[in-house]
Amino acid sequence: LHIGVNFWRTVNISSPFAAKFVEVIVVVPDDYVQVCLINTGAGTPFISGLDLRPLKKTMYPQVTAAQGLVLLTRFNFGGDENTGIRYPDDPHDRMWFPWVNSSSWTEISTTRRVKYEADSPFEAPMAVMQTAIRPRNASHNIEFDWEPQPQANDPSPGYIIIMHFSELQLLPSNAVREFYINLNGKLLNRDVMRPPYLYGQASYNTFAIRKSYYIVSLNATANSTLPPIINALELFSVIPTTNLSTNSQDVSAILVIKAKYQVHKNWMGDPCGPGTVMVWDSLTCSYAIASPPRITRV
Repeated sequence: LHIGVNFWRTVNISSPFAAKFVEVIVVVPDDYVQVCLINTGAGTPFISGLDLRPLKKTMYPQVTAAQGLVLLTRFNFGGDENTGIRYPDDPHDRMWFPWVNSSSWTEISTTRRVKYEADSPFEAPMAVMQTAIRPRNASHNIEFDWEPQPQANDPSPGYIIIMHFSELQLLPSNAVREFYINLNGKLLNRDVMRPPYLYGQASYNTFAIRKSYYIVSLNATANSTLPPIINALELFSVIPTTNLSTNSQDVSAILVIKAKYQVHKNWMGDPCGPGTVMVWDSLTCSYAIASPPRITRV
């Protein structure tokens, strides 16, 4: 898959009965966007559906004109194990998948409103923030892990971890819930996490982390009388989006030619990319450093 002229990810359909869902968050520099399915020689590319959702410019600050985020997973902890959350509960129509492990975790929930600050860069929906988990054994930590997923153009991808927290129980004055967030045994965030009551708070890394393995652990501090909790988690890998699409005026002109003369050649996607091997049939393009490709001959 390519988003515009930039590599998104490789999709491998190994079972006819398993749906494959992929998501990317990118800055679209033009007034249009193209999604390209490129044949890798292992079967005919196909797609069942495509959804586009606009986001506020202030959301997901890790996304820039030079970098996008590819979703690995988005978990809602403590929710109904048979029901995911998306629009209308999430105004941005993100898909939050339940993760339940009753043997290790105890679920916590509230029917009261849980608010996120108006300028939150992630805006986790209230339905997600109204549930959480804690260790069934109060002396245990919360842990989750994953292994890197190498891609064709990035054998060692970097990751962005976004964790959402809110205290859902009104704690007595002598109770303390605070914990550290560790990655592979070292502090991921030096600040102690003290989830505010009925208010959402996020912990995240601004720059991509690259490791050979990943174990995230929420560890109660020595002063804490209560175990750690977590409401939700989003995990992304980063992709570069520095390749430039064809000059927009050239694109407009060639699309007029395509429509007027009813061209039936393989004229789809970006006319001059992605890469010189994907140029439209019978087109010649020129490529300059730091400038969009130009169509020079038809």
